[in-house]
Amino acid sequence: MFRQGEMVVHPSHGAGVVKEILSSAGPDGSSDYYVVELFANRLTVMVPVANADALGLRAADAAMVDRALTVLSEQPNHLPSEFKARQKELTEKLRSGDTRLIAEVCRDLTYRSKGGQLTSTDARLLEQARNFVATEMAAVRGSRPNVAFDQLSSMLTQGLSLWAAPVTR
Repeated sequence: MFRQGEMVVHPSHGAGVVKEILSSAGPDGSSDYYVVELFANRLTVMVPVANADALGLRAADAAMVDRALTVLSEQPNHLPSEFKARQKELTEKLRSGDTRLIAEVCRDLTYRSKGGQLTSTDARLLEQARNFVATEMAAVRGSRPNVAFDQLSSMLTQGLSLWAAPVTR
């Protein structure tokens, strides 16, 4: 069980802080909810305590962030040129909630953007992945999300400078 003030990661929305734990009476009895304020957009989500594990809500993890950040300088994966196959692969990684896989999305789409323009869907997925990684980075380092986002951008630029721009078709 998480406590108020604890940094958590929602698998779909990224990192945030547990603002409070609410009890709500309903027709089936009372239920407890984590009220999580997300860093990326300052939205608040309510996560049923009983379903938090099944949903994938987890504590922000510094070791996981460190492993994810090492991905940024590794050789980028070739993404499928076929739109639907690429979107399926990227969306599966994003839905995993695994910061390392999401960092791969950041790296691979940023690399792809060096060889040409991203589709609007690719650009949206890249933004979503960058927000996810940056907010967890901010949570574990105690920094503001915009600072973590700038650091992530620098790491991507530096890491990808080792690799030639891809040829996209």
